[in-house]
Amino acid sequence: MSTDDLNQAIQLIQAGQLEQAQPLLEAVLQGNPQDLTAWSWYARTCRTPEKRIEALEVCLRFNPGNADVSAALEKLRAKVAAAQPAAPAPVAAFYEPESSAQADSGLGSYAALAMAAPTTTGIAQTEAAAEHKGLDDNPERAFGWFDVWVKALTQPNVAAYEALIRDPSASLGRACWWMFIAEIIAGAVTAPFIYMRVMEQIKLLGTGLEPVSLGANTNAYIILAMVWYVPIAAGLSVVSLILGGAILNLIAKWSGGKGNLARTVYLIGAYTAPLSMLSSIVALIPLVNCLAIVLAFYQFRLNVIALQVAHRMPSGRAIIVVLIPGLLLIMGCCVAGAAAGPAFQQALRSSLPH
Repeated sequence: MSTDDLNQAIQLIQAGQLEQAQPLLEAVLQGNPQDLTAWSWYARTCRTPEKRIEALEVCLRFNPGNADVSAALEKLRAKVAAAQPAAPAPVAAFYEPESSAQADSGLGSYAALAMAAPTTTGIAQTEAAAEHKGLDDNPERAFGWFDVWVKALTQPNVAAYEALIRDPSASLGRACWWMFIAEIIAGAVTAPFIYMRVMEQIKLLGTGLEPVSLGANTNAYIILAMVWYVPIAAGLSVVSLILGGAILNLIAKWSGGKGNLARTVYLIGAYTAPLSMLSSIVALIPLVNCLAIVLAFYQFRLNVIALQVAHRMPSGRAIIVVLIPGLLLIMGCCVAGAAAGPAFQQALRSSLPH
């Protein structure tokens, strides 16, 4: 039965259901408090480094002298002390050891597991903490903007996005700046092509296919409009990023997500910024522009992964969250069409000759 409980607890942890997994692991440890595997997974359910230290201290009491557990404790204590000097955390009274006999170590690299925990399934957001630097309470390596874009686009998996959210420099403002710069670049690349198409259409506004004569200032006005259009469009893209992230964040929290707006917008912006540039360029290339559909489906997949990591939720629930805004939009259009249908038909009849 303990093996079944352990396997079920592992599945719950991988699905982000930490609270449901803890009682199962506690039952396993009550039956065998020297089970290093169960302690390893129990440490993943602890929300803060201090709680993981407490769990490992109790584990060490049942497994005295275990080198891996001792090394993990030392690294975690050093990490906590470096972040904010404080008194050592008290030993948890979760269990009282019945025997000091040492169990065989089957844990392997426990220190690496403890330092890496929690993953997406155990990320805790402590925004009120004074030492908090990024969007996660366990900051790891910092990524440059190019590294973030490449990782977000080329590694569509939970582990890669977990690493991105643990970046100490991660912030909502950084994602918005990326989006603005990306749209500026995309606008600068596409503006000459848009300008040529606008000029062609203006020249064909005459009777039939006869070109019309342009005024002396027409060309200057069009160029000026394009210069203004690029930054305005970039600013609107930032607003769209925040608004879209806010909608998804609200739906995700309503469905049990544990994230927040900053986490959601940052992970969405990490792939949306470079993808928007790529989509703009692809749309200009004949024959290749059909790839825009493929990019749209790929963006949907990245969106699901971003929400899965940002809100620590299973992939199935993340898919539903991503689909809800589109379904609501379709329903709204259908309702609006049904409401405006009679008036449109009446206007059409009145415009036809009797």
